[in-house]
Amino acid sequence: MAIDAVDRIDIRKLVVEEPPKLSYVFDQERDITANDFERMFDALKEMESVNRRQVNDDLIFNLTSRMLLLSPEKADEIIPYAQRALDKYGFRWTKESLKTNAWNWPLYARPIKELFPEREDLYHKDSWQTLSDEFYGHLSAFADWGNGLLERMSALKILHPDKFSELNLNENHFQRIIKTIDAEVYDDNNWLDYCDMAADTRILFPKKFKDFKLHLRFWYGAQKELQDYREEGEYEVFAKFALHMKILAAKEVKVTEKGLEIEMPQKQPTAMETPTLPEVKKYAS
Repeated sequence: MAIDAVDRIDIRKLVVEEPPKLSYVFDQERDITANDFERMFDALKEMESVNRRQVNDDLIFNLTSRMLLLSPEKADEIIPYAQRALDKYGFRWTKESLKTNAWNWPLYARPIKELFPEREDLYHKDSWQTLSDEFYGHLSAFADWGNGLLERMSALKILHPDKFSELNLNENHFQRIIKTIDAEVYDDNNWLDYCDMAADTRILFPKKFKDFKLHLRFWYGAQKELQDYREEGEYEVFAKFALHMKILAAKEVKVTEKGLEIEMPQKQPTAMETPTLPEVKKYAS
């Protein structure tokens, strides 16, 4: 007896496909919306409208540098805000301030290099000796590797990628950092500080980052906290948080003479391919 086509059962329809798994790992296309960028630009416009130097230069340089790293393709829209602040106020962290406040200086020079890598006269490419003298003491004493030191060390590496290896960061430093992050931050669900410290750790130890375990609990908590900053309209913090999530989710993070380079992984297809079934033949009875 021949099997008629209308009586055949398509076994593909009997396969129960596994539902897609929720992913809390940072995905820029999903997690940073066009509206988020509009709100960040609104924040820049508000900063420009305030006629106070400390608001204009430091905050504008910080926010624009983070926006640029989040979306380099928007450079033509972002850079003019930084350029106007630079034209109006200059860069107040001069060589004199480097001598008197080397501890904080890298935090303010880093965004300048990321925004204007060709302006070595602003971020003082010859500042290495003063800065290394300041920070070598913290390293040799195995000082507290809290967020303050980590943030400054990663900024120092971005400012001086060609010299940074002279500080000889090693396995002992790395393990102390991991211990500090796990003990003081992870257990307290302080995801903003955890994200900041973990991102700085990746910048400092790119090859050892595979030994740093980022659990689903972190990604879930970070996504919720990022949403809180969005709803509260705190877009300066939002940009920093999102950038550090991007660094942690990246395929590769490199520090070059031009600054930080972030390569994101290619998206994997989520749809299940329909299998090709063997041809069904009719056999005469």
